[in-house]
Amino acid sequence: MPIKIIEKIMDGKYLEPSDLSTMVERMREGKLNGLQFVSFLTAMETRNRINGIDINECANFIKALRIPTESSLEGVLCNAGTGGGWTKTLNIGTASAVIIATSGINTLKIGSKGITTNSGSRNVLENWGIDTNADVGKVISSVEKAQIGYFDFSKIVPLGERAGLRSPLHYLGPLCNPINLSYKVLGCIKEEHLRTIEPILEKLCDNYLLSFNPNIDEISLTDPTLIVEKRNNKRKEYIFNPSEHKLPHISYQDIAHPGDVKKGADMLWEVLVGNKKGSIRDILSLNAGAGIYLAGKEKSIRDGFYSAQDLLESGKVKAKLNEWKKYQST
Repeated sequence: MPIKIIEKIMDGKYLEPSDLSTMVERMREGKLNGLQFVSFLTAMETRNRINGIDINECANFIKALRIPTESSLEGVLCNAGTGGGWTKTLNIGTASAVIIATSGINTLKIGSKGITTNSGSRNVLENWGIDTNADVGKVISSVEKAQIGYFDFSKIVPLGERAGLRSPLHYLGPLCNPINLSYKVLGCIKEEHLRTIEPILEKLCDNYLLSFNPNIDEISLTDPTLIVEKRNNKRKEYIFNPSEHKLPHISYQDIAHPGDVKKGADMLWEVLVGNKKGSIRDILSLNAGAGIYLAGKEKSIRDGFYSAQDLLESGKVKAKLNEWKKYQST
């Protein structure tokens, strides 16, 4: 069956939900080997480059990848980035997720080990003592008890064998989550990625905030960032210029990754636990603030920034991180 599906793609056809469910089922049963999976992705990418991307197929692929599980969680947010960019920064998204959860928002972070850098979510969290190999049940339980959990992307899609070429996973991967989401925050380093992702995300999530900055896959405090958001059934697009909001200006060098996994994780830990002030705290506050705003906890990204700063100042973020370790520790 997988070969027939691959041949269907090679004939230029798009897959039905049943085809995608079959592929995912075979993959999870171990009946689809790494070579077949790479062939599947390569065939999709080749067809897409010639015929274009089918939005329904993309959305149905993501839905098929969700893990069947019972959950009563509501108002769940996930923040992520597409990766890439010339600026190799600390893992802003992973640390921001802890602040978002501290504000009272159910946060289920998805991520993986670093591919282009050594600052992937898994790299950071393993150094913090978080179990990055937890199954979906334990992760959901952690969100229920501590309002935050982490699920590794490798448990949704096998990452062991990669062709090294761009594939649909580059734009579908950041949208994958084991359960339904109410809120999605996603940073892109290419505007074309944002334009590709938005119509797919429109079919998956009611509220989202997409950002484009050519330097980092986050909202920047160094230069303006394009924001596309859909919130409370209203969509708008605008340029977020930190100087216009009288927010701190930082240089990318201030938030650069030091190159060592543990040192990078420790730098973030010092901000979350020790409330170390400076550029790292500011960039975390801005991007956490975007999530806090999207979920309706504040009236603007700027207000979200100051709310995040207050949470760090109060020591509540430190308490949340320790609570998370209690429920999803190694």
